[in-house]
Amino acid sequence: MKTIGSQKRETLEESGMVLVKRRNKNEVLLAYADEPDIQEVWYKNDDYAGYVIEINGSGYEFITTL
Repeated sequence: MKTIGSQKRETLEESGMVLVKRRNKNEVLLAYADEPDIQEVWYKNDDYAGYVIEINGSGYEFITTL
């Protein structure tokens, strides 16, 4: 896990999640690789001061579980 200031950043592969689909240009639906029924919405936010998952060079913050 990489730390940039107050941000903790992991790649999608490091996070153990997989991309299910892109909902729009800023939202993605991710699922746990070992539990695909648990899905979460993540929103693009490179400036988030916390944990983000990096997808194609951009940080995504957790929004909600579906």
